[in-house]
Amino acid sequence: AGYLYYSNYKTHLRAEVEKQLSSIDKLKADELVNWQTERLVAVISFCGILLGGTGACFGLVWRRQRLRFYRKQYDTAKEWNTTFDSITDMVSIVGSDFRLKQVNKAFAKALCVKPEDLIGRHCYGLVHGTNEPIPDCPCKKTLLTNEPAKTEIFHEDLNKYLEISTSPVFNAQ
Repeated sequence: AGYLYYSNYKTHLRAEVEKQLSSIDKLKADELVNWQTERLVAVISFCGILLGGTGACFGLVWRRQRLRFYRKQYDTAKEWNTTFDSITDMVSIVGSDFRLKQVNKAFAKALCVKPEDLIGRHCYGLVHGTNEPIPDCPCKKTLLTNEPAKTEIFHEDLNKYLEISTSPVFNAQ
């Protein structure tokens, strides 16, 4: 009986996810189904044992709330990425180790590389062609002062001047 309930739950969950997230590709739907199935089946089974049939209702309500939460998170991230990629200037997010965490499409296009191929590479190697930050590096200044900084350089490969500006991002804690 437990396996049949699990099987029906997984089938129902897949249909619900595909219905609510029809705009998301199948891979994202599969990830959501697997994630929720792994974590929620144990809770629903436990509540079902404790509360009888009431537990299944509780589990479905809880699952729907979680699904709404993750859909909102996904939609927010998707909107942010769309906005980030629509900026026509070269924009990147650089970690304190000078490695690129994210780049927009304009940044990748200027360097004739896919965005995912730039992630994890040192910014100074790509922008300045050096093995370490340049002496007037705005990123280095921002890390030391926690203040915005900027400099202007001539990028030989792009054959143009670039104004490089950095701003600190503080995590809310």
